[in-house]
Amino acid sequence: ECLKANDNLYVQADVESVLMKDCTDGPAPVVSIVIPAYKRVSMLKHALSSALSQDTVLPYEVVVVEDNPEPDTEIGDYLECLDDPRLRYLKNSSNLGLVGNFNRALTVGRGDITVILHDDDFLLPSYVREIVRVMEARPDADIVCPRPFKWLDGTPLELPEDDGRPARLWKPLTSWEPFCRPFMPTGMATRRQSLARA
Repeated sequence: ECLKANDNLYVQADVESVLMKDCTDGPAPVVSIVIPAYKRVSMLKHALSSALSQDTVLPYEVVVVEDNPEPDTEIGDYLECLDDPRLRYLKNSSNLGLVGNFNRALTVGRGDITVILHDDDFLLPSYVREIVRVMEARPDADIVCPRPFKWLDGTPLELPEDDGRPARLWKPLTSWEPFCRPFMPTGMATRRQSLARA
């Protein structure tokens, strides 16, 4: 319902996101992992590595949306050197800001499911497989947010045991969530049909 109440995803629709690198031909992606990025290439490398290392046979794409219109950026140089058929790279023609670039990233995926990945976070190798399983089991859910876990001093906290409880659905607290607050959760998965303009 929050997506119908506001047009926050398209507030800056006049700013173009220029395609700098495209996926090679292959099956249509089921999942689009989108990474909004800005001037943090060292962190982006880890996020991107986790996205491209998913343990799944499902077709998926990884889309980096750089919010830096300057030419010849470190992020651009790095992405141009990568040779992965699942990687797409877009560059905003004007700076959209943090929330604007998050919103833009959500609109550029081609998969049925769009996943947000912050450029300083990572996904576990089973993420794509598990999020598709959860969303197939809950066709009524437009947005699913997995439980995050944190690393301390380079050491991950132990993963909790699966307690068999069904996944909780995240419900927005107000009409403007989730697409106007600065930090939508990493791993938030959204059905593309929910993001389409009415």
